[in-house]
Amino acid sequence: MERGAFAPGLGAELKSAYSGCLNNPNWNNKTSRRMLMQLTELEDRIQIHDLFVRYTFAVDSWDEPAILACFTEDGVLETPVLGGRFAGREGQREFVRVGRSRAEGSQIRHLFSNLGVQLAGDRATAQSYFVVYASRNGKTELSVVGRYNCRVRKLGADWLFEYRGVSIDSRQEKPER
Repeated sequence: MERGAFAPGLGAELKSAYSGCLNNPNWNNKTSRRMLMQLTELEDRIQIHDLFVRYTFAVDSWDEPAILACFTEDGVLETPVLGGRFAGREGQREFVRVGRSRAEGSQIRHLFSNLGVQLAGDRATAQSYFVVYASRNGKTELSVVGRYNCRVRKLGADWLFEYRGVSIDSRQEKPER
C-alpha cells in the first residue's frame, strides 16, 4: 500500500486552493490562517489513518519492507499475540519472522475501527479497536479482538509509529442464571 494512496495530495491541493486567501483583501488574514491550520490538521489525521491502513495491509502479507516503513528506526511494537516487545529495526525484523512462522498456512486479515487521534505538533497519540480474522483450509474464524495504543511522529512528510502497543480483550465467562 503506497503512502497517501487513499488521499494523494489532498492537503497540498486544499492548501493551494486557500493560499490566495492570505493576500485577498476580501478575506481576514486571521481567518485564512486558521483555515490553513485546520487543513494541515485534517491532512495529518488522514496521513495517520493511512499509516494504520498501510500497516494492516503489510502485516496481512508479512511484507517486511512495508512493515519497517511504518516505524521509526527506533520504533517499538509490543504485542502479547506474538510474545512480547520488538524494539528497533532488528526487533521489527524479528516481529516479521515470528509472525510469518506463526501465520504459515493461513491468511490473516486485520480490520481496525474507531480511530482516535490526538495531535500535538509533529507528534500524536492514536488508538483504535481491531479485529483479526484467520482463514485456513477454506474456513475463516475470528482470531483475536483488541485495541491498538500508539504514539506516532512526523518525520519529514511521513507519519510513523514510534510505539505500537497491542492489548487483547479478555474473554469473560457469562455468569450462570
